[in-house]
Amino acid sequence: MFGIGLLSSAVQNQTSGLVTGKEMKKKKVVIVEDEFLISELYRHYLLNLGHEVLATFTNGSDAIAFFRENNADLVLMDVKLGNSED
Repeated sequence: MFGIGLLSSAVQNQTSGLVTGKEMKKKKVVIVEDEFLISELYRHYLLNLGHEVLATFTNGSDAIAFFRENNADLVLMDVKLGNSED
């Protein structure tokens, strides 16, 4: 839930005039999160902030395979994914 607080703060700052879309460079983001609703919340916040969500994954293995062929500016990743191999 820590990440949600940070994203919420970013949205609040943007709407209060502290951070605007013009000041923030659009980033290519990949989300790695095994909880669907959390993943969708992150995606929603990032899109509203003007960023591009390249892909969303539920495990680290698929995300690593994606990174071998694609570039991202930022990875928003769950620290503890549900499956132990990640």
